[in-house]
Amino acid sequence: MEPSTPSSDVIPEKQLKIWKIFRNVGPDGEEILKTAKLAHSAAYNRGLVVTMTDETYSFVREGDDVCKILKIPELSGVQVEEFVTGTINFAVTVDRQVFSWYWGVPPAPVTGSLTGVQARQIALSEFEGILALSVGGDVHQWGLTQSENWRRAWTWTKIPKEHFGNQEVISIACVELTGVALTSKGMLYQWISGEGGTMPKKVRIAGSVPFKKVTGGSDFIAALTLKGEMRYLKIKHPGLISGGDTTTEWKTIFKDHKIQDMASCTWPGKVFVVELNKDARFVLSSPLPEASHHAPSFTLPSSLSMDELFSQNGDTSYQTISAQVKTRNKASDVLCNLWENKKLADVAFSVEGKVITAHRCILAERSEYFEIMFSREWMEATGGASSAIEVKDTKYDVFEALLFYIYTDLIKFKEDEDENIFELMKLADFYCQVKLHNECEKILINNISEENAFFFARIASSVNASTLEEKAMKFIADYQVLGDNSSPEKKPWRGFMDAFEKMSAALLNQ
Repeated sequence: MEPSTPSSDVIPEKQLKIWKIFRNVGPDGEEILKTAKLAHSAAYNRGLVVTMTDETYSFVREGDDVCKILKIPELSGVQVEEFVTGTINFAVTVDRQVFSWYWGVPPAPVTGSLTGVQARQIALSEFEGILALSVGGDVHQWGLTQSENWRRAWTWTKIPKEHFGNQEVISIACVELTGVALTSKGMLYQWISGEGGTMPKKVRIAGSVPFKKVTGGSDFIAALTLKGEMRYLKIKHPGLISGGDTTTEWKTIFKDHKIQDMASCTWPGKVFVVELNKDARFVLSSPLPEASHHAPSFTLPSSLSMDELFSQNGDTSYQTISAQVKTRNKASDVLCNLWENKKLADVAFSVEGKVITAHRCILAERSEYFEIMFSREWMEATGGASSAIEVKDTKYDVFEALLFYIYTDLIKFKEDEDENIFELMKLADFYCQVKLHNECEKILINNISEENAFFFARIASSVNASTLEEKAMKFIADYQVLGDNSSPEKKPWRGFMDAFEKMSAALLNQ
C-alpha cells in the first residue's frame, strides 16, 4: 500500500470506532482505516471504506471475531464520493457517475435512463422502491418495464418533468413503492411506482408553508417546512391506495417545537434523528410491523451528534462518513492564535464603550480599508496613533465578528441569527469585505421565510445585496405571502408597500 497523506486528511479513529463494523477488524483492517478518507456503515456486519489512494474495500463480518476485507477493483481509482446501501448498493463518484451492485457481485455502471447521467441523490427504501435524482433536477425510478422483444426487465426510466409542474426537483424520498419529490418552490409531489402505479400528484396539506427537506424511513416519509414544522406520511401497502391521492394522510408531529433538521438512515430505516438546535437532537423510531397501529416513539433530547445517535440506534450511517475537520495551514493557525491571545496587539477600537484590540499589520494585510486607515496621512489627521479608534453606528459584537472573520475566515454567529448576520453583512459592505458580504448574503438567502421576506426585500439593496433582494421578492411572489402578512398587526405598512412596489417594478421590467 502506498504511503498515506497526513493524518488530518483521514477520518479520525474515534469517528470510525463508534460503528460496530469498524471495531476489531484485525491488523490489515486497522492499516486500511488509518488511511480512510470515506467510510460507510451499511449494517453492524457490513461496511465500505475508501482510502486516500482511492482504493475501495468492503468489510464483512462473518463472525464475532472475523472481519473479511476485500478490495473492490471496479471502485478503485474512480474517486468515489458517497455510498448508498441497502438490498442494492450504489456508489456515486466525484463526477456524479453511478455504480450499482449486490453484496458479493461486482459493481457496474448503471444503465437505462441513468446512462451517462450525473446523479445528485439516490433514495432507497427497505425492500422495494429506488429513485434517483439527476443534477438537472430530473427524477428516475427503478422498476419493471417491457422491452422491444416483449420481455420484462428491471431498468431505470425517467419521469417526465411535466408531472412535477415543470419544476426542478431538489430532493427525493421513497418507502416501499411510494415516492415523494420536493421541488425548488417548496412543493411536494407524491406517487406510486411499479405495476398499477400512479403518476406524481401535488400534495395539498391545509395550512402548510413551503417545504425545505424530505426524507424516508422504513414505513413513513417525513417532510420539514421552512417554519420548522415536521409532517409525516404513514405508508400503506400500495394496493390500499387509490388514485395516488393521499393528501389527508400527512400528519403533523411535534407541533410545539421548531425543528431545525432531520435525517434518516436509508436501510434498514426504522430510525430518524430530529434536530431541535445544534446542541439538542433526539431519535424518532418507527414502530415494528406488529405494532403498526402505534405512533412512532422518541427519546429525550441529547447533545450527541447525528452520527453518534445513528450508531447507537441502528448501526447504519445516514450519510457517508468523512473527515469533519478541514485542514488549516500553519499561517491560519498563527492568525487564530494571535486573535485569541492578542500577543503584541498594537491597535485598539472603542465600540459601545468597550475596547477591542488587534494587530495593525494583520488588518492592513487582509483588508484594503484598514490599510488605508492605518496610513500615515490618516493617522496624523485623526490623531489615532496612540488613542483607541472610536467606531460608531454598530454593535460591539458585530464589529468584533468582523475582525474575527478577517483573522480566521470564519463567521462567528450561528446561521439562524438573522439579525446579527444581516448587521455583519452591512458592516462588511461598509468595510469593503466582499467575501464576508457574499457569505452572509448566502446564509440569509437560505433563511428567507414569511417572517423576514418583506424586511429583506425592502432593505437588501441598501447594503448592495441584490441577490438577496431578488430571492426575497421571488419568495413573496411564489408563496403568495402578501395576503397573509399585509395587515398592520403583522407587518409595518411601509415595509409591505416598499417590497410590493419593488416586486411590481421587477416583474414589469422582465
